[in-house]
Amino acid sequence: MAKYTRGGYKISIASIYIGYVMVATSYIALGGNIGDRVVNMLWAIAAIGRLPETEVLAVSGFYNTPAVGGPPDQPDYLNAAARIATRLAPPDLLAGLLAIEIGRGRNRRMEQRHGPRPIDLDILLYADQIYQQPHLTIPHPRLHERLFVLLPLNEIAPDAWHPVLGCRIRELLTRSLHRGGRGGRRGYKRGVSKMLGIQEWKSMI
Repeated sequence: MAKYTRGGYKISIASIYIGYVMVATSYIALGGNIGDRVVNMLWAIAAIGRLPETEVLAVSGFYNTPAVGGPPDQPDYLNAAARIATRLAPPDLLAGLLAIEIGRGRNRRMEQRHGPRPIDLDILLYADQIYQQPHLTIPHPRLHERLFVLLPLNEIAPDAWHPVLGCRIRELLTRSLHRGGRGGRRGYKRGVSKMLGIQEWKSMI
């Protein structure tokens, strides 16, 4: 990465772009199935809005979703999606989201894979960027496979662009609903359902 010195500091071109020019629109997936799910979601939304140089622009309704994988008989999840504006670079945004999870009692190191958790926050999209590092891939690699992600995301961003698959979120949702199986129409009929609309959960704040 190219660097130059200004005022005694080594500054990368990428940090100048992120820090001083670019305000990125990013989409975050929220979910959880431990404790008071609605309270946990509202708490996480407020915490995201308190991240440095970050503003929550829109949040979908809340969707009730049967758990997929993990231990049997775990509680249903509550899922949503949020649109944010941020000057944080992807790794810094991820660090902020992980800190929010910890603040709500999540311990990723101790939990079982696909097991219960109070809150789960994932970066789905970041502007139209493709970003790949060992601990972070954007767009989220399973975004297009998960109806419980596509339904709330489509509610707030049907025209958002998937830069890898080359299509819009509404197109991905249509494909998922017609594909059937785990993520498609049969899965939708099995139990992904809206629990709270946008105005309903806002009235609870």
